[in-house]
Amino acid sequence: MAAATISDLIYDVGFNNGDDTGFYLSQGYRVLAIEANPSLSEAGKKRFQREVAKGTLQILNMGIGENEGCADFWICDEKAQFSSFHRSSASRDSLKHYSVKVPTTRFKTVLEKYGTPYYLKIDIEGHEKLCLDDLSTTSLPHFISTECECPTNSDVRSAEEGLHILNILRDIGYKKFKLIHQLTFCSMSQPDSLNHLVDTYCRRLLVQSQVRNLKGVYRLTSYLMVKPRLE
Repeated sequence: MAAATISDLIYDVGFNNGDDTGFYLSQGYRVLAIEANPSLSEAGKKRFQREVAKGTLQILNMGIGENEGCADFWICDEKAQFSSFHRSSASRDSLKHYSVKVPTTRFKTVLEKYGTPYYLKIDIEGHEKLCLDDLSTTSLPHFISTECECPTNSDVRSAEEGLHILNILRDIGYKKFKLIHQLTFCSMSQPDSLNHLVDTYCRRLLVQSQVRNLKGVYRLTSYLMVKPRLE
């Protein structure tokens, strides 16, 4: 029998600076956030101290790994989003980086302890597959958002390698997906839809406009254009 999802719970695996968690909380969801970077984890607890105190947010300072234990986590202070258990990610563009020891856990351990979330977001720079491998037909969130790096025409990787995340999702039972461009946050299609073309054009105007420098305008406009409604 399939385990019931917890309808008001979201997992934010790869908390980073907490912007995604902030949105989920604003929509009335409880959030379990996982962040391997100790400094980002502590910053998140300060930023959301009220929600942590209320119990609507729990931040776990640990990484998702193949085993329970400890591992070297590579931190890139200049671009925190590059930080990873893979040094090649943290050292991208020859950026300075260093390692710290962090506790690791299997994702199935998290599921067993906290339950199956309604929505699962995964962005952990190369370890996404470890989360997906621990899902089964008895522990499937209604929705999953995960990074999937597809090869370009100049990429030496095969199409099969680029689509391995989608293949895993298909094999465990997911049948529909929406592909979102990481830089524009627009839905992608072949050929490009009219909505995608208009949205991309508007974003370019916003980035080039001096209006974006007015206090609060860029943040508000990005929020309205980018953030999805969770239903």
